[in-house]
Amino acid sequence: MTKFKPTFDFKACRVISYEWSDLPDFYSSVRFLCAPVRKPAKRFYLEFVVRDDDPDSVSERYKNFVRSARATGLDDIGGRYFAVMNGGNSADDFGTLEYASACLQCDRERFMGGAIYSAQCAIEEAAHAD
Repeated sequence: MTKFKPTFDFKACRVISYEWSDLPDFYSSVRFLCAPVRKPAKRFYLEFVVRDDDPDSVSERYKNFVRSARATGLDDIGGRYFAVMNGGNSADDFGTLEYASACLQCDRERFMGGAIYSAQCAIEEAAHAD
């Protein structure tokens, strides 16, 4: 039997802290220190660049990250949990824990359905071979 491999390989993570630094030309960098729930020692940073004089300049990637952590802003994002895949390189790589769990459950159901079908086919082939 083949090994289960999820289509959407989300990892549950927690925001540890963030740091804000000013950049030239009205830009700022915000870096979030995050840690996977299962391997908290493997911390990583997610970095976003925002334009200070244009609140609409925030990227979809940043918006999805904040939404996935169910935070309203920087003041309450510390300690929040979120799901990420592929290192958070694109806007679609973030999701809530509930979304990631639903994706995983769907993948498991498809995998088990395929495994049951394969087993039934093997039984039928064995019966016809006799």
